[in-house]
Amino acid sequence: MKQVLITRKGDEVSIEFDYDRDLVKVAKSLEKRRFDSETKEWLAPLHHYKYVVKEFEAANCLLRIDPSIEELLINKVDIEKKLPVVHIRSNSAEYQISFEYDEQIVRTMKALPEKRFDAVLKMWAVPIRDREKTLEQILYRLEFVDCEVSLEGNLADPDDIRKHT
Repeated sequence: MKQVLITRKGDEVSIEFDYDRDLVKVAKSLEKRRFDSETKEWLAPLHHYKYVVKEFEAANCLLRIDPSIEELLINKVDIEKKLPVVHIRSNSAEYQISFEYDEQIVRTMKALPEKRFDAVLKMWAVPIRDREKTLEQILYRLEFVDCEVSLEGNLADPDDIRKHT
């Protein structure tokens, strides 16, 4: 019988199993999952732990669940979704936007006109044509993404972390 090990790894759920096409399909169906090619494990956000267990239970396999995940299940703990933070700062020529990789935010950045991605600095840059209008355009698009926005440097206000959910 196929075995799946589900453990907690920081703020993620780790899913490990010997290669099996059907189990890979289950892993790929998980929202916000990623595969770590070095450790050969699938990782999903911790707040998805109930869903991960449910999906693999339905996959007709033997589940081995570590005590920390089992305790969450037994106590019916809901883990709060951790929103990614989008950092926006500017220099005289452009807005610089950085964040930990998030597919939804990347799609939003790609939709901005005149944007470019700096692969070395791992940030997006949007040229400033009209300082206020350009920033408004960026913020407007981020309103449709599950994230927090942090305006930094000369853009910062003490209350300028905005949640978008």
